[in-house]
Amino acid sequence: MQNVPGKDDETTIENFGKAISVLTISIVGWIDEHAEENDGSYTNAQEKSNKADLLLQATDHLRQYGITGARATSIAVLAISSLWARCQIKQGKVDSKDQKSEMSWVMKSPAVQAAIQETFKPLDTESKRDTENFARGTELIIKTFVNCALDKFDSRHDAALIEDNREYVEKLKELRVFFDAIDEGGLSYIAKVLELVTPTVMISNNFNYQSNITVSDYYENVVEFFEEIFVSSD
Repeated sequence: MQNVPGKDDETTIENFGKAISVLTISIVGWIDEHAEENDGSYTNAQEKSNKADLLLQATDHLRQYGITGARATSIAVLAISSLWARCQIKQGKVDSKDQKSEMSWVMKSPAVQAAIQETFKPLDTESKRDTENFARGTELIIKTFVNCALDKFDSRHDAALIEDNREYVEKLKELRVFFDAIDEGGLSYIAKVLELVTPTVMISNNFNYQSNITVSDYYENVVEFFEEIFVSSD
């Protein structure tokens, strides 16, 4: 992958987005590698090394944003782990009661632990605690976002419109309150992180449970989903 921003590149919105995407791809690569091992196939050593290098380059860049980079990484890994668990459930590979353990498997992975450790390096003790508390406080709403985003996409293949589902509409209102709050708090980049991570994980067949569906299709769905959130009202 070319043009991956590193520690010497400018802190721009574009480079921030690229770093989050590369971080996501690297963590998904680790997930795929271990999913393949369970299926009896293996990723070669060179591919493993390349993924690790990409992850470190992305975190090198995200460190330049200080607490913003650490928070963004925390949200990204929460979204990835939640997407993994939910996609496994939708594929019938695990039961819904196993969602927490599936998320934990990803969160405890060396790739996620390295991402968090590296982006936390420039933070002082108070900032680290603040970022950890922020992540814990947003876990439930991130899971809600993921569940609704995937339900929204699935509705394209169902006869019933998801927009007519009362529970879905109520969840949209919850998400609207959350995004309004983080926008007022100067944390609007959280929405961008979710917009990037959600379709990016679908490069992997271990996530993408819909046949003949592309990452672009998922991206369009996420954009449409955000539009629904921001037009929803109390």
